[in-house]
Amino acid sequence: MAAITTAEYPVPAARPLRATMDTTRLQQVFGITPRPWQAALSDILTELKG
Repeated sequence: MAAITTAEYPVPAARPLRATMDTTRLQQVFGITPRPWQAALSDILTELKG
């Protein structure tokens, strides 16, 4: 399988090249402040390793 660019991948809706998730509403409504994704990823990788 050959690599393709995002522009070459057919999707029904246009997507921004770089988008970040705004968690403001999550914080306002539920009082939840997500931790940085890097920390969460590190924990998951550690758990998967056993």
